[in-house]
Amino acid sequence: MAVEVYTPKSGSRLRARRSERREYFAFLAATFIFFLAAAIIARVLPKGWQPLAEAGDGSRSIFAEARALADSVLPFVFMS
Repeated sequence: MAVEVYTPKSGSRLRARRSERREYFAFLAATFIFFLAAAIIARVLPKGWQPLAEAGDGSRSIFAEARALADSVLPFVFMS
């Protein structure tokens, strides 16, 4: 007895992955730019006023902070 299993064409699956990848990187770029601006503003503010103050010594670069914040927020975009 043979069982037929539906498998979508590999081309459509590849296009879907490319589309999802483009969407992910578009959101990543948008959130990175937003958090980069926030990190720059936070560095200009006095220590007591910094909204993104961490327990660490603050040795990360502005770009590393923006990337970490974007990476932490981005999964919530795709949770629906």
